[in-house]
This record gives sequence, structure tokens and C-alpha cells, in this order.
Amino acid sequence: MLEKNRIFLNLKKFKNHIAIIDANKKKYLYKQLIEDTHFFKKFFKKKKIIIILADNSYEFIAFYVSAILNNQTIILADAKINIKDLDILISNYQPNLIYSDLSKKIENFNKVFSFKNFCLFENKLKKKHKIEKSLNLLIPTSGTTGQNKYVKLSSENIYDNTLKICEILKIKSKDITITTMPPIYSYALSIINTHLQNGASIILNKFSLIDSKFWSLIKDCKPTNFNGVPYIYEILIKIGLDRLNFKSLRFLTQAGGSLNEEMKKKIFSVCKKTNTDFYIMYGQAEASPRISILPSNLFEKNYLSVGLPLKGGKITLGNRKYNKEKKLYEGEIIYKGKNVFMGYSKNFRDLGKKTKKNRSLKTGDIGYIKKKLIYLTGRKKRIIKIFGIRISLDQLEQQLNDNNFCCVCKGNDKKLIVEIEKYHNVNIVEFSKKIQEKTRLNSKFYEINIVDKFKRNKYGKILYK
Repeated sequence: MLEKNRIFLNLKKFKNHIAIIDANKKKYLYKQLIEDTHFFKKFFKKKKIIIILADNSYEFIAFYVSAILNNQTIILADAKINIKDLDILISNYQPNLIYSDLSKKIENFNKVFSFKNFCLFENKLKKKHKIEKSLNLLIPTSGTTGQNKYVKLSSENIYDNTLKICEILKIKSKDITITTMPPIYSYALSIINTHLQNGASIILNKFSLIDSKFWSLIKDCKPTNFNGVPYIYEILIKIGLDRLNFKSLRFLTQAGGSLNEEMKKKIFSVCKKTNTDFYIMYGQAEASPRISILPSNLFEKNYLSVGLPLKGGKITLGNRKYNKEKKLYEGEIIYKGKNVFMGYSKNFRDLGKKTKKNRSLKTGDIGYIKKKLIYLTGRKKRIIKIFGIRISLDQLEQQLNDNNFCCVCKGNDKKLIVEIEKYHNVNIVEFSKKIQEKTRLNSKFYEINIVDKFKRNKYGKILYK
């Protein structure tokens, strides 16, 4: 029997609402989605390991919902994964099933079912795995400072976080969102979960923000909310925030890293004029994925904060140290809540390991708490010490960006490296003076590199490694 704390159990009550609008503007009612999820049920009689090569398609949504409802263990991988990486993933997890588009031919797997442009493949070797009963989802971390790891999420993790986000964003069945990121990114999947849970509509966009087809979807389908990581908002600001249809927009959310101060204020200013809410969000895949949200009404006086912990979540500081300048304690942000993950996984052997519920999550982020609000000042792994001077690379990067020097800070305990993109035409002398002012470093301890473009992962996050 399925436990009650599982998402998507209430979809029937929205049967006459629009669930999905695909990239061709074709509409699918929840009634159709529910019917389509039944096609896969016969393959889910036992709990299995299933790799899904996920993209923003109706085929993905129907299978994903069905697998979640039938308590399967899903491993999400990018639909554009190369054959070598897919072979490694298959070798590590020995999946019973793989679900992908028709273009993939998978060795040692038989095609057993077709659904529109996707196929279900079954492993020729009838593998039996020991799998934790409540384990539903494995999702990759974004891997900005190191190698990707898979995060194990339970049905309770996903359900709890989904409901808490729905509550604070007040997501209703009349809401419409548009996808701007691939669903293997935890933030993007969370947007899908929260809207389906409430009978809302999802526009499955596969186009970039600079594609006219994206703006055609915005114009014709009129989303009530827009969500993005900093890179998406950087593009949006360059091409013009006013291109969004603020007449239909109820709120915007931003997560997946820190947006610089100037851009935050610019977005909030437009939102204020149009009576649109703007939420800053903070989280990690390990938290299923949201930890905190800064409501729009708290933004003006607290725009440097990442907000209040979600209801039921608790924040403490690890290895606290007193910051004389700020006159408060600073330390590693530690979060506890029902949405904290079940641990990391490298292969199928990790899937049967029992884990304690409601573990504490050491986020690796350094920060402080003021008036119950969380403030981040850097990453534990992104701190260097040169000639006795301790430098938070994240904090320095933010300070330079706030002074209109768009840059990336890297380095080690011997040298600080600051990169800038050449099209910004930065005055190097002024830039160097600003680095010295912020770090107190002699010029021989840092170097400025001009690059064509910053290296980013598929989600637009900077690849610091």
C-alpha cells in the first residue's frame, strides 16, 4: 500500500484542468495525463531501478508521474547524455529499465514499449536489487565545484518540500508556469512537482530565451510565474525585462546561486511597478531542494538575505566564529527538516542502505542569521588564505560584481585568479585597484585573466573547477 505522504495522489480532482502545454502549444488535460500514466503500470509490479533520460517533454512528464505514483526508484539523467557517460551510469546502477527518446539505441536492453517519441527498454539481464522502500528519486548535484554525485530522495522528502513551497508561493490550479531549465536540475523538477501537485499548468518549453519561439509561448500561453537561475536573469536583463508579460505574471522566483545586487534591485523595481511578487530562494538538491525563501514583502530592507527557513525547517550554525566587523556569529549553515535527503549514491549497492530520517544537512555554505533571516557569505570549499589573508572567493566575487566588475574568482593559497569576459571592456587598472582594496593583497599575489566566456555547466552555473 502506498503511503499518504506522496505527491500526485490527488490529480483526479483536476481532471478537467489543463496539465501540459507542449512546445507546439498542444494542450493535455489532467484527465489525459492520468490515462497515460496507466500505460506504464504493468512494468511497475515490483520496485525497480529506472534511468530516465529526461527533457521537457510530455513523454517525460507522463512516465515520471507514473513511476512516482507506483513507488519506483528513478535515476534522472540528461536526455543529451553521451554514450560513454550513459554506459558508465548503466554499469554503476545496472538498471532494470531505461526510458528515453527513440534516437537512443541501448546495448543489452530490449525495447518493450513505445509511447509517442519515447521508448521503454528492459535489461536483458533480470537483475534483482535491494532497494530502500521509500527511495523514489536519484538526482545529480549541479557539480559547480567538483564531480557530480547522486542525491537520494525519499517520497517524504519530495512531498514535504513540494507542499511547503506550494504554501508560501500560493500555487493554485489557475497558475501557469514555463520551463526554463532541464528537469534533471532539482530547482526545475521542483517547479514541475509544485504545479502538478496543485492542478496548475506547465508550458514545456525547450527553447532558449533568445529564440523567438520562446517569446511566442510567453505571448500566447500567458504564464503566471517565471523562474530562473542567475544566468537566465542576466540574459533576460540584457534583452529586456519588459519582454515578459507582466500583465499575466503573478510572481518571479530566483534560485541556483547568488544574483548580484544591482540585478536584484532592477528586477524588484520592475516587479514593484507591475505588482508582481519577486522571491529569492535558497536550496540544494540535498534539501529536495528548497531550504529558504525571501518573500517579496521583505525584499527592500533585506535584499542581501536568502530568506527565512521553510515552515518546519530549522537552521543552526556549525563551527561558529565571532565576526567583529558584523558584530555577530558566522559559521556553516546547517539545516534540519523532513526534506533532508537520504544520503549520496555512487552505485546500485547504495540504494538498499537504510538511513535515519530527518538528518541534518551540512550545506557547505558559510553565513550568519540576523532577525531569523539567513545571509550567505561564501562556500566552505571556496576559501583561500594568501600571505595570512583569508579570502572568501564567493564574497569577493559578489563585492566585485556589485561594483559593476562582472567576474569569476578562483585560486589557491598561493595565488588569486580573477577572470573577466572580454566583451565587458573593463578598465584593468581600475579593476586591479578594486581587487587590492577588497583583498589587501599585493599585485604579485593575484592575476587578472581575460577570457572569451566563463565556463558554465548546462544549467548556466559557473564551473569553478
